Amino acid sequence: MTNFQRVSRFAVCLFLAISVSAQVAPLIQNVSGRQTTTLDGRWQTIVDPYDVGYLDYRAQPMKSNNAFYKNHKPQNESELVEYDFDTSDQLNVPGDWNTQRDSLFFYEGSVWYKRTFDYSKPPGKRLFVHFGAANYQSDVFLNGEELGHHEGGFTPFDFEITDKVKPQGNFLILRVNDIRGREKVPTVNTDWWNYGGITRPVTLMEVPQTFIQDYFVQLDKGSVRQVKGWLQLNGTQLEQNMRLGDPAVPDYPPMRVYKVGGHKAFHATYYGYDKAFGVFTIQAIQWRNPPILESPSNTRKIEDGRTLEFFYNGDHIRRIAWRQGSMSYWISNSFVDYFPNSVMIAIAKSFVPVPKK
Repeated sequence: MTNFQRVSRFAVCLFLAISVSAQVAPLIQNVSGRQTTTLDGRWQTIVDPYDVGYLDYRAQPMKSNNAFYKNHKPQNESELVEYDFDTSDQLNVPGDWNTQRDSLFFYEGSVWYKRTFDYSKPPGKRLFVHFGAANYQSDVFLNGEELGHHEGGFTPFDFEITDKVKPQGNFLILRVNDIRGREKVPTVNTDWWNYGGITRPVTLMEVPQTFIQDYFVQLDKGSVRQVKGWLQLNGTQLEQNMRLGDPAVPDYPPMRVYKVGGHKAFHATYYGYDKAFGVFTIQAIQWRNPPILESPSNTRKIEDGRTLEFFYNGDHIRRIAWRQGSMSYWISNSFVDYFPNSVMIAIAKSFVPVPKK
């Protein structure tokens, strides 16, 4: 394959159509693509081999100030409080406890983690705390209130804390337990080391009131042109107009419609019917600083009868588009108009669609 053929294949973008229905998704995806604040670093820890900070003498979860997640401080000299995170040892998060402290190398049981933070939440935003993983069972508390429980040492989990976070003095506490069991991973007899601890990053994640919680996109079975998928919105306003753009660029302009032979070849919209169903169709790609044109600058017919439509960025061809049969095709120049006009035209003229299978 020649370099020209490689360029041709990578430069051509086919018409995409995605049909989407809402799905149940218990976890927020694409954390790295959202507004986040890390809570990684040194966390205060208390080793609790008998779970005295969680269970009473009847082995029932405690609700009193003796529970470690309350982070209670004595109110007078006669009040007995037998734990203190502020004077306890520290461990790195993310990281296992086994390799950070010699005394914990063989330890299996409960370890309590505590991290304090301040957070000024902007109006109209929601806030989640996301854990990449903690081995094996985790009980999570914020400011003395339970957020929830997670089981599984290799899977992420998160909780919404929008109405629980304070501008100052928040304390996030986890009880992490890695006791092996017959129905746990690892089981009682295992052939790998049973690491314990908060082993992956912890982040605060800020999102809009209604946001895309989960999504899935793939080629339709048996097709090289049709892309199908689904997405799930989380929030109260499920009927939305979707906007394409680059969140890293302030005031990024929405994508515009390119008319190819009178047909809308570049379009993005979302239809939300109710909380259980939605349809998402997209016929677009993303690129920085798109030419804001709604019709081609000029057209040109080529030898096989196709009519090429040219979209310019100054003197440079930014895009060439055409209709062929029931499909629309286009080629796009690089972000900096790397290819000269003659190469763009040569690619368009030599393009042959992949036969439908």
